[in-house]
Amino acid sequence: MKILLFHIATFAILQVNLVYSAVLTCNSTTPPCVVTSITPVTSPYELITIDGQPSNYIDETTTDLSFNAPNILNYVPTNVFNIFPKLNQIILSNVLLTNVVSNAFTNCGNLQSIRILNNNFPTLPANFASTCNNVGLLQLYFNNIKSIDANALKGLTVLTNIYLSNNKITCIPPSLFQNTPVISYIDLSNNQISEIHADTFKNLRNLMTINLVNNSIINLPAFDLTGSSLTSMSLMLQLYDNQYNSISPKFLSNIFTGRTMVSINVMLYTTGPTSNFTCISNTNSYSIYNFNWPTADASLGPCYANWKDSYQTSLSCV
Repeated sequence: MKILLFHIATFAILQVNLVYSAVLTCNSTTPPCVVTSITPVTSPYELITIDGQPSNYIDETTTDLSFNAPNILNYVPTNVFNIFPKLNQIILSNVLLTNVVSNAFTNCGNLQSIRILNNNFPTLPANFASTCNNVGLLQLYFNNIKSIDANALKGLTVLTNIYLSNNKITCIPPSLFQNTPVISYIDLSNNQISEIHADTFKNLRNLMTINLVNNSIINLPAFDLTGSSLTSMSLMLQLYDNQYNSISPKFLSNIFTGRTMVSINVMLYTTGPTSNFTCISNTNSYSIYNFNWPTADASLGPCYANWKDSYQTSLSCV
C-alpha cells in the first residue's frame, strides 16, 4: 500500500476558500491507483477522515480540487471522481506527474476545467479524458510533452480553450482538433513544431486564435479554414519567431479571399538579428492585415518559390 502526501485546495459550494494538507492512500504503486482513503488535516489540532463518509469540510460536495508541490504523484488516481462526484475543476501542478494513461479521468461528467501544469509526462494518450464531456478549459503547459495521440481530445466536444504551450511537441496530428468542434482558442506556442498540416484547423467554426509563436516551423501550409465563420469573427494567427524556408502560395489567399472584415491579423515576424526569414532577406517584422494582403502576397514570392507539396505528406504524426 502506498501513501502519497498532497496539498488540497478546495472551494466549497459556499465559495469558501480552504487550504488543507492531506494523506491520500492508494492500493498500488503502479497504475491504476485506486484511492482507498483521503485524510485532510484542517488544522494542526484537528483531523477529519474521509473514507467514503462526508466531512464538514471536504466531502462529496467539493467542487475544486488541487494537488500541488512539493508532493509526488506519478499517475492520476482513477477513482478520484467517485470520491468527489461534483468536481468542476482539478489541478495537478508541480507533482512530478510522469504518466497520464488512457481513461485517466473517468466518471467526470461535471468537470469543467482540467489543469495539469509543470510536470514531466512525455505523451498525451488517446481518450485520456473522453468521459469529461463538459470540460471547456484544458491547460497542459510546462509538462515536457513530446507527442500527442490523434484521439487524445476525443470526447471533449465542448472544449473552447486549450493550452499546450511550453512543451516539447514536435508534431500535431492533423485530426487532433476535429474532436473539439467549438474550440475558439488554441495555444501551441513555445514547442518544437517544425511542420503543421493544412487540415489541422479545418471545420472549426468558432476558431478565433491560433498561437504558434516560437516553434521551428520551416514549411508553412495554406491552412484549410473550410467550415469556419471567419467572415463574422476575428482570427489572430501568431507565427512569429519561427524559421521559414517556404510558405504555400495559397497561404494568404486561403485566409483572406472572400472575406471583407478587417480584423483578421496574421503576424509573421521574427526578432533578433539572426532569426530573419530564410526566404526573405532583411526582414525583421512582417504583419499582414486584410487590407494589405495583396501587397504582402507579392512580397512573399521568395517563400512561395521554395514550396513543395510533398511537405504535407512527410509529417511523422499523420
